Amino acid sequence: MDEIRFKDLLIKYVNGTCNDAERRIVEKYIKEDRFREVLSEFLDEDWIHFDSYDNPANQDFYLKFKDKYQLPDEYTGKRSGLRFIRLLKYAAVLIIILSVGQLMNNYLRSGHSKHIEYITKYNPNGQRSIITLSDSSIVYLGSGSKIVYPAVFDEHKRVVKLNGEAFFEVKHNPAKAFIIESGDIQTAVLGTTFKVRAFDNENRTTVSVATGKVQVSQLQAGQTRVLGLLTPGEQIQWNAETGTAQKTEIRTTDLQKWKQGELVFRNVRMDSLCKELERNYNVQIVFANPRIAAYRISASFEQISITDVMKILGNTAGINYQINNGIITLTHKSK
Repeated sequence: MDEIRFKDLLIKYVNGTCNDAERRIVEKYIKEDRFREVLSEFLDEDWIHFDSYDNPANQDFYLKFKDKYQLPDEYTGKRSGLRFIRLLKYAAVLIIILSVGQLMNNYLRSGHSKHIEYITKYNPNGQRSIITLSDSSIVYLGSGSKIVYPAVFDEHKRVVKLNGEAFFEVKHNPAKAFIIESGDIQTAVLGTTFKVRAFDNENRTTVSVATGKVQVSQLQAGQTRVLGLLTPGEQIQWNAETGTAQKTEIRTTDLQKWKQGELVFRNVRMDSLCKELERNYNVQIVFANPRIAAYRISASFEQISITDVMKILGNTAGINYQINNGIITLTHKSK
């Protein structure tokens, strides 16, 4: 396109007097890199006609600009030509930028949205990791767990997807909620520390709060059902099989211990405890006698080897163990 012709169209575009065909031409052209060079020329050349405040068209343009952007009254009187020309040029720049910005908003809303890059982090059994998100929130991702999150959060909310177990230290932002999606369970916060356990192969989701407030909801058929609002020392467990939620009290120190790699068990069945050991130590545990699975155990293991764990369990529960190529067999102790 001839640049003089484009500059004429650009003036009409800023003034809102373009017809549909002209508007499409301008909007197509301003997407091109050379637009900046033409804009610079556009602002420097005398033909822009911002040469005098006495020009009625300039007065009308300037007063509308002042009202729209709420400039102070000191700018309404006659000023030197140079100052006035400079001010009107800045006004023109701003309006063009706003026009381009509006164009791009419309362009994005029309379906040509910017591609959002997502990152998937998976920890195999026996491995943990610490992840820092784009808002400086920190995720302590457990073994056998997966999290999906955007490389950069959008301007409205912070959403991640979790399959597994993780402790979150969420950067406070009252204007942008932080949401963890785990199946049909949604955990929403503004800024707090808490732990979520939600494995796809289990029918229970557990949310435990160390600091701050957390809202836990179930999403079903496009509707949101609030299961509970949790404060420090509270936990909610959702049972997908029965469709019920149970709220209990917990020790927040246990959450901090888990974050630091310590496993804490309080009056749990042996089979549940062994599932956690399998995930965290990447082993397989077999019960030679099914009755052992029903034993109830309270114990904690602070980053020790699986052999040392088995020694503690053997003394606590009265069982023997045998480790062979990553397979651990539990038997009753002989009397």
